[in-house]
Amino acid sequence: MLRGLESGPSPVTGVGDAFVMNMHQDGLGDYQMRSEITVFEPNRRIAWAPDIHPKGALSDKLGDLDPCGQQYIWELEPAEDGGTRVTHIYDWSRLRDKSAESIYPIVSQVHMRATIARIEDTTRA
Repeated sequence: MLRGLESGPSPVTGVGDAFVMNMHQDGLGDYQMRSEITVFEPNRRIAWAPDIHPKGALSDKLGDLDPCGQQYIWELEPAEDGGTRVTHIYDWSRLRDKSAESIYPIVSQVHMRATIARIEDTTRA
């Protein structure tokens, strides 16, 4: 889904920082998400909550459905081998619109594992 960063501080420096991502999904086409940092512990933990940007931008496809309220969390901890153990958490327990529950999870475990694998490949190169 992610197609790239549109705007925002790089790197983020704390809770409240926000960035806009260019996205694409079959059925929705191209769109943007604005993500706000909700947890920031340097080199340990980061979380962000995405929201459709600008608000209402997908109403022609989603109607009144508000699919937002999820949060992506990354936890890092030192591993015994000198590397880093990465835990990727996808939490949609804070959905604002309970009628959107049927479309969750939007991101599967397969997608999450693939993301971690891409990051591992990138950092080892």
